[in-house]
Amino acid sequence: MSAARRLRRWWRPALAALVFLAACEAVAWAALGGLGLSPAVFRPAAGDHGQRLQSDASSRVRLLGRNVVVSVDADGHRRTIGVPPPAASAVPVHLIGDSQVFGWGLADDETIASRVQAELGPGFRVLNHGIPGTGPLAYQAELAGVASGEWTVVVHTEENDLWDAYGMVGGSSVQCGHLAPVLAGGFHLPCLVLDSRSFQVAARLYDSLYYRHRPAPIGYHPYAAVATSVLLHRTRGLYDQAREERGPRLVFTYVPWVGRYAPDRLDTYFPPPLPSRQPIGFPDDCAMEAAFVGGGRGLYLDGDSHLSPEGAGRLAGAVARELKRRMLRPSTEGRDSKEAAS
Repeated sequence: MSAARRLRRWWRPALAALVFLAACEAVAWAALGGLGLSPAVFRPAAGDHGQRLQSDASSRVRLLGRNVVVSVDADGHRRTIGVPPPAASAVPVHLIGDSQVFGWGLADDETIASRVQAELGPGFRVLNHGIPGTGPLAYQAELAGVASGEWTVVVHTEENDLWDAYGMVGGSSVQCGHLAPVLAGGFHLPCLVLDSRSFQVAARLYDSLYYRHRPAPIGYHPYAAVATSVLLHRTRGLYDQAREERGPRLVFTYVPWVGRYAPDRLDTYFPPPLPSRQPIGFPDDCAMEAAFVGGGRGLYLDGDSHLSPEGAGRLAGAVARELKRRMLRPSTEGRDSKEAAS
């Protein structure tokens, strides 16, 4: 068969496929109002292990059913609203954690960091070190990069942090600024594809099927009592030296698991978890269990385990109260802290 005949044979199906894809893209753009489903604000970490945030990046996206702006400051941190300019004489406060601290599904002004900033006022500079997909080992590394004399808050996530310490889930792949979805399968897809709204919709649908049942939080796993104790001991051991070095300037707390407040979501986990168990027992200096009493499922986003604006505000309030208490504590360390904050 000649080249001309082969071309005539395939050009019609190829054109039909291109028209179909263009139509799908147009429909997806119209349905999403032009917003993406994946914030293109990430970059691979050193050595291609895990991810960091791109400096001075911003994306208008629809995350977990909410239209939000995700922006990153010049230092590669999720932007904290209300933070004083770099030249201002302000006391730094570092918040370390995973997607809960990053504020997945939240706008810039709704994150824990922005809420703590509003509570503390312009005399402080709250820095958001939250990175989606990280866990206790990454928190330790992040903590090591913060000067020992500065105020630091480590926020664990009860649902998945011990699994992250166990190493069950590997680091995410970053492609073209996106956290590559499962559908990408680790392949290096062109940026044009990853930026495509129709591809992002298809990826989310695929992920919703692939992750139809999430792993039961290890602390509520019916067959993992021993593993829970061992991993919790290991996690606490990571911070022993840091506690000695930093004293009252290091604060620990955690985000309680949504399953304790929304029993109807238990069927999304496997094996069936045991919510009647006591909390895992992460180091908690902010009495977060008491802080969340009475909030119920409204403290979490609809159909998800990430904090809602109300939940982020409630956690931020507890953190800010503890920071203020320590800064005013009448002890040698407290006097030093108060002088630093004045």
